[in-house]
Amino acid sequence: MDLSVTTFATLDRAKGYSPLPELSGDEWPLQAWFRSVYHTPLDQLTVGDLSKAARQDVHREQIVPLIIARLWEDPMAGYILDGEMFAALRDFPVAYWKANPTHAVAIENVIDAFRNGLPEDVQAYTDEILRMLARAQ
Repeated sequence: MDLSVTTFATLDRAKGYSPLPELSGDEWPLQAWFRSVYHTPLDQLTVGDLSKAARQDVHREQIVPLIIARLWEDPMAGYILDGEMFAALRDFPVAYWKANPTHAVAIENVIDAFRNGLPEDVQAYTDEILRMLARAQ
């Protein structure tokens, strides 16, 4: 998958989803955000965009590798709060990690590499992720 041309719009098309409807009046903030990033190449999404997409279950299988790559660059990455990407991942269902074991191993590797240097609140997120990963095995 070429991340410089892949967007949420192209992923939606590939899955047979209907395109976003035309804007008809005011939108809720989440709808406005999704419309604003819908045609943005995945490799250009911000930390905040990736975190929000993860929390909203928007093409998780495609964005988790991007989140993992960003965490290797900066495990404290966040837009709203430090460690926001870990916070977003802690809310994933166990079923996701069971269905995507390579993602589970990859996030476990990131956590193992950085955990001791993280602040307590971010370590708490990683603890929750590790417990979930253990249940997924």
